[in-house]
Amino acid sequence: MKNKFLPEQLAEFEKSIAENAKDQAGLLKSIHLAQKVFGGVPVEIQRVIGKHHDASISKISGIVTFYDYFTSDIQGKNIIEVCVGTTCYVQEANDILKKVCEITKCEPNSTSRNKEFSVVIGRCLGKCELAPNVIINHKTHNKVTIDKVTELLKGI
Repeated sequence: MKNKFLPEQLAEFEKSIAENAKDQAGLLKSIHLAQKVFGGVPVEIQRVIGKHHDASISKISGIVTFYDYFTSDIQGKNIIEVCVGTTCYVQEANDILKKVCEITKCEPNSTSRNKEFSVVIGRCLGKCELAPNVIINHKTHNKVTIDKVTELLKGI
């Protein structure tokens, strides 16, 4: 496996998805569980899910890539998405992104070495009237300034 997973973690995951395999909606439940447990649904885990649900990798990968919530990359414990769409961009979103990267020691669209943070570049969060916008751990923050994002990240 490319990613390193703890044997206990994999065993517990397989036990849980074996239960999900009995349920018609179990495939999606197993993908959700993988996202929660591993911080993503990489190909190695997609294979495990496929084995238990008798589903092809292409079917599972299709689900993972279709829904914005899922990712095939392992993400950090804390996910910070900075919108750099046009409205946010003209309101200094790039400076906010630089500050986030400085604080987290993480490049845009990557995960920090310690797996504590993932910084994601967002293209439009659909809240242009409240720009600039940042999502931290699935919670949207509007009219963000450099000072505000610094405070928000200190709170993590």
